[in-house]
Amino acid sequence: MKSAGAVLDENVPTLIERGYIKGAFELTNYVFMEIAEREIDDSDGETSEAASLCYEYWKQIVCAADEAEEKEMIQWFKKRRHRNIPEYMGEYIQEFLLNEFHDEELLRENLEYLDESIKKLEHSTDESNWSREQECANCVLKRIALMEKLHYSQGDIREYRDSRKLTGRN
Repeated sequence: MKSAGAVLDENVPTLIERGYIKGAFELTNYVFMEIAEREIDDSDGETSEAASLCYEYWKQIVCAADEAEEKEMIQWFKKRRHRNIPEYMGEYIQEFLLNEFHDEELLRENLEYLDESIKKLEHSTDESNWSREQECANCVLKRIALMEKLHYSQGDIREYRDSRKLTGRN
């Protein structure tokens, strides 16, 4: 039986090359969701490796997509943002939404999403205080990066950073 990576490597580049962008996207999504929804021991890193490969192919697919296809892709990622899949797999979807699309409306939605995440983390009663604080700080840094992409003034960014008690070194 072929590995997920082999299936992607054998098919996605050819689909992209021939202009079958939607097919390449659907195949990559299928592989990603199959590995995300299965309870697999990832001690050998095979799941993470396949998910990373999906991420890399998604980047190529988005670059080859036209505007309408990109909008469909954005919708696919947004629908899966809150899907019940393992957290580490959901991070691939969230990171792709935050880093790979440059649609201004989506960037603004991502600001709201990060604000909600920060608020939940700040009010969480989770006993793992260190990891919660670390995750919150990561969300704040991602929000600042989005503010920069949206061309917020340095004063607004500094004000937000200061309100979050972060220095320029975080």
